[in-house]
Amino acid sequence: MKFILYLSILIVLLPGISLAVPGWQQVNTGYSHIYNCVHFTDSLTGMACGNSGVIVKTTNAGLNWTNLSTGTTYSLYTILMFSSSIAVAAGDNQVIIRTTDGGATWNTLNGPATLNYSITDLHLIGTGQAVATSIIWVSPYYDIYLYKSSNSGANWQIQSTTLSAENVWFADFNNGWAYGSYFTGPPLNQYYLNVYKTTNSGSSWNVISQGSGVSINPGKIYFYDLNLGFKYSYIGSIYFSRTPDGGNSWTNLPSVTTQMIRCFYFINTQTGWFIGDNSLIKKTENGGFNWTDQVSPITTNLKSVYFLNSLFGWIAAGSSGLLKTVSGGVTTVNKESNEIPEQFELKQNFPNPFNPSTMINFRIPNSVSGLVVLKVYDILGKEIATLVNEKLKPGTYEVPFSVNQLSGNELPGGVYFYRLSVNGFYETKKMLFVK
Repeated sequence: MKFILYLSILIVLLPGISLAVPGWQQVNTGYSHIYNCVHFTDSLTGMACGNSGVIVKTTNAGLNWTNLSTGTTYSLYTILMFSSSIAVAAGDNQVIIRTTDGGATWNTLNGPATLNYSITDLHLIGTGQAVATSIIWVSPYYDIYLYKSSNSGANWQIQSTTLSAENVWFADFNNGWAYGSYFTGPPLNQYYLNVYKTTNSGSSWNVISQGSGVSINPGKIYFYDLNLGFKYSYIGSIYFSRTPDGGNSWTNLPSVTTQMIRCFYFINTQTGWFIGDNSLIKKTENGGFNWTDQVSPITTNLKSVYFLNSLFGWIAAGSSGLLKTVSGGVTTVNKESNEIPEQFELKQNFPNPFNPSTMINFRIPNSVSGLVVLKVYDILGKEIATLVNEKLKPGTYEVPFSVNQLSGNELPGGVYFYRLSVNGFYETKKMLFVK
């Protein structure tokens, strides 16, 4: 009781710190660039690349950005940070540039190609390991170039293959998939959508799945690991499917979108997002069987998505700049269950200790009604953030809290308190932020 009284007095005396609205927020980098890709090495340090050799960097979670001199005017479509010091970016004419000093200087590793073979995919597959691809149509097949590095982008092995495939994804150096349309020619004149797989780093490929050819335009193929994967095709409509066994079998999912999908990103086998045209943002929490809409603050075609953890994510939005979320894209309190709890309860946050994000769960029974308020305070009783301030029906809820939500001074590590109050009922727990 003494703590609550002391806390209440300090709340009157000390003003709160403003809290960013949950969901996706547009970020002003201070530059009118066209951004194609964004990547972070931790919750504070990230880079975004774009057209005309653009790369910008932040070291304070996107509050401020620095325009870097890259030494190239080629458009950059993909960027990857191995650490706060080492990063690589790639784009038009197969150009690859690399920095080892946090972006102060960049070296060109792979010069312009004879033809405009743009590198459009670059992703991390292990510690210091990365794979990139570029694909171009050279009748009657596609020339596919694979770039692989095992030393944080210092050196790249380049190999080429010829396939009837427009999209490629690797889960590790050895295992990769390609997806494309195959035309049989006379007398059948039938199109098929083939999924190819390699287990020897692209030296040879085998067809492991063949579609009916109803949708002759293959879209993206993406694998989180050696088993879980997704692909889509389109011809007027989007046909979306999922595999649990490395592409050997595919299940067609109910229509989840009418827009073109541009990028997938999963943080585990259950939780992932995809983004696309006309502000498309979707999230799954059950391995891709069901997807829920998320709200974009802008109307545009989204380019790429990246998540550092379940809460902290970024989207490159072309000429509209960058989008950021510190709540996993969730715009409001998430109701976990419709089951009516028997008692009022505030659970311990998880994870605890945390950095930079944690989840807070609470239960509201039938016997308690009114305005639900959930706030965070520091050790002196200063209000840090208001997480919930609305009327909620009885049920079980969860709400994210991230130190990156706070604007103003950087939050120091230490003990903090969160307090839930509803119409005279209240409960307080402490949590530990470790920097």
